[in-house]
Amino acid sequence: MKRLSIKITSNAKTLSSYSGLHLFSDLILKFEIQALLGPFLPKKQRDRGFTSFQKFYSEVLGFITGAECLDDFDNIGQDPLFNEMTGSD
Repeated sequence: MKRLSIKITSNAKTLSSYSGLHLFSDLILKFEIQALLGPFLPKKQRDRGFTSFQKFYSEVLGFITGAECLDDFDNIGQDPLFNEMTGSD
């Protein structure tokens, strides 16, 4: 029987409790949710800011992390992983 060898090493990276968001992000991309919802979302009026799908994507990931209202997004936006995935500065 072949055994799996696991090696644990230390690193200086910041860990996030939201690392499971990568799974949901991959599912959103794999099932092409943007193509399904795109025709129903409002179109951008200006050349700046986030698109409707980017806002929807951020909201979905926020609700997965436990956000219940818009004020919760201020706290979640401080997480480095959530910030990187959604571009919420």
